[in-house]
Amino acid sequence: MERTVKKVVRVKTRTLATGNRGFTLVEIIVVVVIISVLATMIVPGMYAGRSSAQLRGSARQLLVAAQYARDFATTRRCKCRLMIDLDKQQYALAFQQDPQRNPSEFVRLSTALGRVQRLADGLRFGQVRIEPREGYDQPPERIDYITFDPSGQADAAVLEITNGEQTYSVLIVPYTGYAKLIEGTTSELPNDRLDLDI
Repeated sequence: MERTVKKVVRVKTRTLATGNRGFTLVEIIVVVVIISVLATMIVPGMYAGRSSAQLRGSARQLLVAAQYARDFATTRRCKCRLMIDLDKQQYALAFQQDPQRNPSEFVRLSTALGRVQRLADGLRFGQVRIEPREGYDQPPERIDYITFDPSGQADAAVLEITNGEQTYSVLIVPYTGYAKLIEGTTSELPNDRLDLDI
């Protein structure tokens, strides 16, 4: 006869007597209060960091558009304009399609950098100062574009983008048409001496 041995497994259950207990209501309330205090301290900082990064990114996009306008003008041997629309808070690139027949007609570029770029919510243009190079006929209305020549020269300009707390400025140097991005504002239009710093 075979004997089967059965093992009896006893499962220990923990009770309050063994020291394992749940959280009390007071402990849960304290944890919730700590989490809410930390959230009120962290969330505004995260928003400010996001807004600052958004401002810096938009300023860099404007810088790239200005650099592309200069490169387009010099390589295609035609005038290119960076058009600024302060009412709609946007900008776009346009070029002189037929300088012989229609020298005043500019057509928007069909490239990705040529399409209309709108500033992100919460951002706006600050001061926009444009001074046409000598020899240009200044239009009577306010100047809302920067012209880049095939020679590489451009109108002197300062384009500010701000979120109300921080400002970035794109500077266009007239003699070379080079663009530079600086943090903050500047009181003077760029001149040809700035070329040494670019």
